[in-house]
Amino acid sequence: MYLRNVILCMVILVGMTMLGCGQPKSPAQPEVKGRVLREDGSPIKGVKLEFVPFPFSDMQSGATCPIAITDDLGAFKASDGKSSTIPPRRYKVTVKGILPTQRGLTPKEYQDPETTPVDIVVPPDGYGDLVIRVGG
Repeated sequence: MYLRNVILCMVILVGMTMLGCGQPKSPAQPEVKGRVLREDGSPIKGVKLEFVPFPFSDMQSGATCPIAITDDLGAFKASDGKSSTIPPRRYKVTVKGILPTQRGLTPKEYQDPETTPVDIVVPPDGYGDLVIRVGG
């Protein structure tokens, strides 16, 4: 009887301890929505945007690259792969065709994080209509 009470007390204590231990809630990540347009204002459909954390040294610490794909109107919504949000921070954004036959949709400089002119800082409240203009 004594052993059973000791075990029961231990189970209760462990259970109470586990209730108090947990992952702290992470702050809400913002949504980033927008459009990709040519210089003349026409939409660029079917391109992939990759939000590469900057500085690039952050990639070594396990930062992920959120992505987005544009629809027929050039609209996109970025995602971190787990939700339709991305961490607020600075990104270099690449814009390139999804298929090899689409590589000419955007100038070469937009296709590489080292050379892309698209450099954004996602604020804590995100973007509701980020417009990315692609020249060339």
